[in-house]
Amino acid sequence: MFRTSNIVATTEDIVFWIVASAVFFAVVLKISSGEIRFFQLVALFIGTVLYFLTISPLIIKVSVLVLRFVARVLIFIVKIVMAPALLVCRIVKKPLLLVLRLGRKSGRHLKNKISIGISNFNKFHKRI
Repeated sequence: MFRTSNIVATTEDIVFWIVASAVFFAVVLKISSGEIRFFQLVALFIGTVLYFLTISPLIIKVSVLVLRFVARVLIFIVKIVMAPALLVCRIVKKPLLLVLRLGRKSGRHLKNKISIGISNFNKFHKRI
């Protein structure tokens, strides 16, 4: 459902590692007065390996579920917001087309424009 290009994925990875490094160095600065010790780097490496081997798949699944839920909620909200516009479109369409049928060339031209606009709106609504 959420596919990104390689450039976006690479950018996300870079931003993540910059933030993770900043957090690591902030913790080291706070705890050991800014002195990076070898055992801290070894612990960081072992922790990262253990994370990827153990709970990483679970975290990815939960993240995808949360993103799908948020997407569904947003789509639901958009549908609720669009419902009045769709209702007005349906109510106005028939009388407007009836009036336009009574017109001449200008009425036909306007009818075509309105019909195209209404069909574009309906296509947009169906895609949501």
